[in-house]
Formats: sequence, C-alpha cells, structure tokens
Amino acid sequence: MKCPNPNCQTENDISAKYCCECSTLLLCQVFISHDSRDKKLAEVFRKLLIQASSNRFPVFCSSNPGDIPYGAQWFQQIVKEIANSRKVICLLTEKSFKKPWILYEAGIASGMRDNRENKGIKNDRDVICILIGIKENKIIRSPFSQFQHCICNDNDSDTIKTFIKLIKQIFKEICPNFEYCEEIDEQLLGLVKSFVESVSDILRLRNNLNVNYKNTPHEML
Repeated sequence: MKCPNPNCQTENDISAKYCCECSTLLLCQVFISHDSRDKKLAEVFRKLLIQASSNRFPVFCSSNPGDIPYGAQWFQQIVKEIANSRKVICLLTEKSFKKPWILYEAGIASGMRDNRENKGIKNDRDVICILIGIKENKIIRSPFSQFQHCICNDNDSDTIKTFIKLIKQIFKEICPNFEYCEEIDEQLLGLVKSFVESVSDILRLRNNLNVNYKNTPHEML
C-alpha cells in the first residue's frame, strides 16, 4: 500500500496501519461527529459502516468504548482523529444541530481541508451532514447549510436509496479497489434497511417520550 503523503509515497505492507517511513496513517478512517445524547444513532451508523465494509477501514466514534484511550487528553485526541479521517460525518438532530461542538468538529475538518488545498496538496477530506428527524429548513441559516447533506426522516424507499448511494460514495473514495457485485449489493440493501428501521425506532421512542413529558402534570415533574 502506497503512503498517501505526497512527500513520501513509500510502499508499505498491505496489513500496515501506519507508513513505515513517515508514520502517516494508511487506512484513512471515517469520523462520526455527534451529540452525546445521540449516542444510539451514532452506534447504529457506526455498525452500518463496519458491517457494510467488512471492517475494511477504521470508524472513529467518541462514544464508542475504547475509541478514546483511558488517560488520553480527549480534546487533542479528537483533533488527531479528525486529522486522520478522510470523511467527517455529522449527525444532525433536533438535539444537536444548534449545539456548538459538532459545528466545531466540522469547522476543524473544513479548515484542515482548506489548509491542504492552499498548499497545493490533493485533499479529499469531506464533511457530510446527515439530517435525522429534522427538516432542511432547520439548517438554512446554519453554517451546516454550506455542506451537501442527506436526510433520514422516513423509513421509505427514497431514504434507503439515499443511504445506499452515500455508503457507496464513501467506500469508493476510501477503498478505490473495492468492487461491488450482485451479492454485495443485496447485502448492502439489507444492512441499510436495518439501519433505517433502527433510526425510525429511535426517533419514534424519542417522540413518545417527548409527548409523555409534555402531558405529565407540572406538579409531578
């Protein structure tokens, strides 16, 4: 595997994670940016990426046990993981799209991209926003509106097609030698359907909890 660092490009063993010459990360990962209250949503999306790719590349998710080592300075670790990521996926929900932390992580990734491009270095680090349970008009005046996004609000054929297209785009850009066949396509369809159903279940439970909370007499709260 050739090192992606343009000043190195050393050939490495196919099983190596870091370049033996310059220590550049060879397996460019996906970084999932999310609010801590959306941990369940992040878990099911992480599971989708890992299963659909047969674990061909790392997926970083701060709420996943072990992704931030015990004793690590978490802020520095987050910046390091973003720097090592080719794709930063922002999960935007009613709970998170106004919160500063996801925007901050997206800003770090976007700034790193601009810095590399200004130096004339080929860069394909993308920020991809996924709207979950919210409409597009929610982010019209948000900095997130500058990023092309996809929506997961309904358990329907359009949502399933959107996520199949998204997963294939991610795989194509991170694993250019990954070849699809009819059997893999069928497997991906099943995994995406399961993901969309899980998201619908999480949103339905969340909405029910909100309704129950609003209907609870004030004196009982």
